[in-house]
Amino acid sequence: MLTKIRRTSSIFMNLSTKTAELKFLTEADFQDMLQLFHEPGTFDYIEHLKNKSDEEYVSILKERLEQIRLKAGYHWVARTIQDNKLIGVLNLSVIRGTDKIQLGFQLSRNFWNQGLGFELANAVLQQGSKLGYGTIYGVFHKQNVASRKILQQLHFTISDIDFLQEKDIEIFEFNPRTNQNR
Repeated sequence: MLTKIRRTSSIFMNLSTKTAELKFLTEADFQDMLQLFHEPGTFDYIEHLKNKSDEEYVSILKERLEQIRLKAGYHWVARTIQDNKLIGVLNLSVIRGTDKIQLGFQLSRNFWNQGLGFELANAVLQQGSKLGYGTIYGVFHKQNVASRKILQQLHFTISDIDFLQEKDIEIFEFNPRTNQNR
């Protein structure tokens, strides 16, 4: 059973930054998502998505569509404003087996090292804060230095709570109430 994370308002549907438009994932995005799925390095630190077939990955994408429909998770596709190229995907969703909300992101290699991870994640984090989430988590593999750097730029801190109990995972947390002046 999926946990509803929050009722949403129209401000939550589409987001934009100086570089990108973020819209909820749709079936029309699946072909681009499969190309991202096949990019070397993009799943190095996302264990549960490694070594999946295209059919398995499409099934996961369909589950994400259902999460959006049920308001049990929010998955955005980020595209460039200039030419509509896929930059990556971001999410606010319930961490499996918990009632905790996480911020997640994955970028195409073509957009690494350009500051876009921070820009896009910040837009999603701001929306999560506007919805009144108490704490938003970032859960990443310890060797994923780029994600750690983005979370630190967003003022996440290492969590004292290890609710996943996985040795190669770091848990970061962000509390909007204590980070209002960032």
